[in-house]
Amino acid sequence: MVYCLRMKNIWKKTLAAGICAAMACSFAGCVSPESVKFVKDGTYTGTAAGYSGDIEVSVTYKDNKMTDIKITKNSEPGVVAYSAMKDIPAYILENQSTNVDVSTGATTTSKAICDAVASTVTPAGGNPEQWTIDCTGKHKDKEVNYTTQAVIVGGGFSGILTALRLQQEGVETLIVEKQPKVGGSLNYMFNSMQITAGSTSLHKDNVADEEADAIAKDIYSYGNNLGNQDLIKLLTDNIGKVTDWQIKDLGMSFADKYGVAGYSSNAARYYDNSDAELYELLTKEVKVSGSKIVPNAAVIGIDYTDGKASGVTAKAVDGSIVKVHADYVILASGSYGTNQSMLNDNSSLYYGPLGASGDMITTGKSEANNFSILSQNGGASFFTGFQLSDSNAVDSYNAVQRCLTSGALIINQNGQRFINEDAEKNVLSTALSAQTSSYIILNNDGYRAFKAGLLVNMSDAQKKVVLGEDDASTNIDTKYKSDNLKAACEKYGLDYDTVSNTVDAYNALVKSKIDLTYQRSKDTFGTGIDSSKECYIIPFSMYIYATMGGIACNTSLNVLKTDGTAADNIYAIGNACGNVFGNGMKQGAGSAWAAVSAYLAAEDIIAKNDAVYAKSSASASASASASATAETGTEPTAAPSN
Repeated sequence: MVYCLRMKNIWKKTLAAGICAAMACSFAGCVSPESVKFVKDGTYTGTAAGYSGDIEVSVTYKDNKMTDIKITKNSEPGVVAYSAMKDIPAYILENQSTNVDVSTGATTTSKAICDAVASTVTPAGGNPEQWTIDCTGKHKDKEVNYTTQAVIVGGGFSGILTALRLQQEGVETLIVEKQPKVGGSLNYMFNSMQITAGSTSLHKDNVADEEADAIAKDIYSYGNNLGNQDLIKLLTDNIGKVTDWQIKDLGMSFADKYGVAGYSSNAARYYDNSDAELYELLTKEVKVSGSKIVPNAAVIGIDYTDGKASGVTAKAVDGSIVKVHADYVILASGSYGTNQSMLNDNSSLYYGPLGASGDMITTGKSEANNFSILSQNGGASFFTGFQLSDSNAVDSYNAVQRCLTSGALIINQNGQRFINEDAEKNVLSTALSAQTSSYIILNNDGYRAFKAGLLVNMSDAQKKVVLGEDDASTNIDTKYKSDNLKAACEKYGLDYDTVSNTVDAYNALVKSKIDLTYQRSKDTFGTGIDSSKECYIIPFSMYIYATMGGIACNTSLNVLKTDGTAADNIYAIGNACGNVFGNGMKQGAGSAWAAVSAYLAAEDIIAKNDAVYAKSSASASASASASATAETGTEPTAAPSN
């Protein structure tokens, strides 16, 4: 009897504890009231389809709990997905459930992480239903609000120029930039040129109308004649005025020499921007202009009020939602960029920021926006690239020129020299394009100079790749270093005897400093290459620096919808404006278009803003006059005309 009473009391206590636990679970709202979740200790791998590919996770279980979640593989878009990659595993561990709040703007990524983690429960011997208790409603993204007159999506060359022109004329602007700082494409404009024809600052006389027409014909006839004639005419009609503005108001400078770019006149000049001077100038100018800058935020949608754009929504890297309320939206976000799924030729390397991935083109395709999107049907390319990853490259021309005096020569797949290494960029690129493959051979000093030249014009993210900070296998020092010339040749399947003979001939040129075959300048011959010592052979790659597709626009740069109507307060400028040049682009035309489209979009906004201001002023004056009439019973006296 005593035993039975004791058991009864134990049962009561157990029942009471169970009721209390159930009540606690009910209050918590997301802890399973069911029996203990039995799983086997260990680490298990799970996979689910994300936004840009599979997401793979590693989940560790111990004592019937998830104790660690690591995302081991993903290709999700950086800024937008960052908070999801960081927060969702933490939410799952906190709640011991895969049914948690998703990250706004990264819903697909968030759900994929949850699904990948959930897929490890069964292999661990658990019941999946016990790990999907509803734990939503606990974690909400913070919202940050801004109000401005014009919001610019993208802080590259065209975005900065638009902001500078708008601020100059008193239109308040805000730039949303997904990178940690503005600059974007400016970082990659070393050795670039711009059409400057018609500039009174650079040319003694304005270019005659017939010469401007000839330049337009040069641009249009390049490639497959699929360029937009109206936009090309807009470019050539306005480039002189815009160039003068760049020089006089922004302090930009151009080199004395013209670009060798196949124009019918001296149309294009090089930027005078040694060691990223252009980048430093314009990023400084936009910071002091008064324009607000919101970095580390990727735009995920355009907002509308009564059918008209009223701003944008962005996802910040810290997970917060940024709402920018604005009268005008300017898309300066570039074209397809590194997004391989958008490119017709998905083997192409893209030269530019790693974050340039066609975000606004994807957004523009949505039913909410319904933009007319022009497919990528070509690209402007060079063959002086250094491959960084499967989709990205940097230009190595500056690096080549820096290393010549230290010891460097260029060979083809047959191990033979075929070009003057100090040739201008477009000449060198053309020669490289004619080869099956091309390489630069460097001694130790030459390699160090080459590496320094590469790093000058890289973003911080690209520098991490080259230096192997996140993955040691990408470290340039170990990737291309060989004990001697023979070992370097074996790495690329080059015939050592032929290459060795080429090196011997090069070393003879170093001594004589006379290059009768290719006319290399004697000043660029420095040190020879010792075949028995440490050396580097680095291959060249072709890269695209501008894709031709993008968002369709009218001649006011307003975005066109699929039904042909224009969104009169949404603009696409620079490379975001699609198919200006058909399937190919002459040197100097792309940067000229970036400048002209930026300036003209700003001018259109300034005119509209002035009209609104004038209308408001007139309305206010009429209201004041009406009040005066009501008070005095007399009509107001008209202001005297001059």
